[in-house]
Amino acid sequence: MAEKPLKVGDRVRLVRYPPCWADPAYQVPWSTRDVYRRLMARRRPLRIDEVDDWGAWVRCQFPSRAGRMHYHHIVLDDGCWVRVVPRKRQKDK
Repeated sequence: MAEKPLKVGDRVRLVRYPPCWADPAYQVPWSTRDVYRRLMARRRPLRIDEVDDWGAWVRCQFPSRAGRMHYHHIVLDDGCWVRVVPRKRQKDK
């Protein structure tokens, strides 16, 4: 069964680098690799911020050593994420 396309507000978790990055001819800036590495280490879900012709975008932020925040927008390639299924809430007894 095919996966439904992502839409704004969906939650995903990064689980690996995009498979296309394994191609030696594919150039990826070190800063992009670093953002992916940090997001995978965080292990928190990401919320889809925008969907356009390039794909699904997420927004994230990291503190710098100087204490300021660095903001990033990245597009998610196929094969690097899994959809997060919300937990069912426990009803009070």
